[in-house]
Amino acid sequence: MKKTDTEKCGVRSGTLDLHEVLRDRKTAWRVPELARLLSLGARTVYDAVDSGQLRAMKIGTAVRINPKDALTWIETSTYGGERTSE
Repeated sequence: MKKTDTEKCGVRSGTLDLHEVLRDRKTAWRVPELARLLSLGARTVYDAVDSGQLRAMKIGTAVRINPKDALTWIETSTYGGERTSE
């Protein structure tokens, strides 16, 4: 059986609460994983890292993003009405 994009990111099928996924993540994100979860191109995520909008660590050629930093980036990039908890 073929995995969906969200399953490839380590998220089970069903209703997706993006904030919950980002908040509950225990391991660092790889750029392609985070980009796939957010429906962004990897270049967009790399650009955010390069511009300092998104904190990341570089180990050799690998770029890893702390889950808390990913959540902070999303929350500071979010605009519009108040988010309500369900």
